[in-house]
Amino acid sequence: MTDPAAVPTSDGAPQRRAVGHRADAGQGELLRAQLLDAAEAQLATRGSIQAVSLRQVARDVGVSATSVYLHFADKDDLFIGVCQRRFEAFAQLLREAREGLDSAAAQVKATGKAYVRFGMEHPEQYAILFGGVVPVETVKARIPEEELAGYQALLELAAIVRQGIESGEFRQVDAFMATLTLWSTVHGLVGVLAHGFGMIGEVDVQSATDTVTDLLLDGLRAP
Repeated sequence: MTDPAAVPTSDGAPQRRAVGHRADAGQGELLRAQLLDAAEAQLATRGSIQAVSLRQVARDVGVSATSVYLHFADKDDLFIGVCQRRFEAFAQLLREAREGLDSAAAQVKATGKAYVRFGMEHPEQYAILFGGVVPVETVKARIPEEELAGYQALLELAAIVRQGIESGEFRQVDAFMATLTLWSTVHGLVGVLAHGFGMIGEVDVQSATDTVTDLLLDGLRAP
């Protein structure tokens, strides 16, 4: 397993920087980021938020446990912050993958390939995004759906699909349902490639991703 203290943060810096560093008074944003780094490192090590204590997170950063509550209401709030930050970084990665591409099909394919590559190369971070770290009901009760970084990433893909439909590149289908099909298929591919479930042997990730995204696009393209 990757050293949890070395998992990169959303700005690309290693988490080790935050662990064991005492934040100066008044550096609220810095302390908040350090708490998120430490919480994510603990999650990578222990596997679930139930196994992580706020006291340990505070100790890793070098502050008192009460300092955590200056930034987060409770443990769920802290780990919702971890997930939000990871989804923001993931959404930005998908944007960068399709940057400069004109056609909707090229953007969809680039997004799918980046999605799979991330899932395969960063399994611990991928698990934070999609592993149900915090129950969905808890997240939705605290953050409006339109403010969820993961939902925004889905809407951005839907906008690309809609663009393809309106331009005549894609056939006339429900844009959001087509987007859900694309997202869920690529998500399922990561699961099969990563775990196999006893059904497949060695599979080339790039070849599999190309085949799946091409098949999806074949179904979307206008006749």
